[in-house]
Amino acid sequence: MKKVLYLMAATLMLAACASTTSPISNVVDVTSLDFSDVQNIKTAQSCRHFILFIPFGERDIFAATKKGGLKQVKYVEYSNTSFIVYGKSCLKVYGH
Repeated sequence: MKKVLYLMAATLMLAACASTTSPISNVVDVTSLDFSDVQNIKTAQSCRHFILFIPFGERDIFAATKKGGLKQVKYVEYSNTSFIVYGKSCLKVYGH
């Protein structure tokens, strides 16, 4: 019985948590994007960190635009990283 409990505990500890965003938010028609102004586009990032499922920080568009001094947001990119006891969820904004 102890071996089963240890195996279950080890499996739970090694299982990675995953999160996704809606696939609709990842679909972009690149034929309508204007890439002529790429050099002038600023970027800013806002991340939320998780340690043992306890969140720290802000991951929102307002925090990222304030951090980067952006007045107009053109594109938004999401990224998620997770390990056993640590996770990071970031939002990166592009704009002027």
